[in-house]
Amino acid sequence: IELDVTALGAAGFPVAKNLAREKDVEDEEIYGLGFRLLESAEANDQELGAELLAGIVEDRPRSKLAKAAKNKLKLTGHLDD
Repeated sequence: IELDVTALGAAGFPVAKNLAREKDVEDEEIYGLGFRLLESAEANDQELGAELLAGIVEDRPRSKLAKAAKNKLKLTGHLDD
């Protein structure tokens, strides 16, 4: 069964929150998914991508990934700082 995270997110499932809790999912994987979703032409994908990256910034604000996530959020207009 193929899992479509964007469909789950559009249906109201808390994708970002659940991915952050999964021990088998690395921060780098969440960052990569969030980055790719922000690059999407679909607004729902972009919202989910922004939520994933914002979760990294919130949970690990001093990490290298958080710095990269914050930069991507700023560049795409999803973060005013």
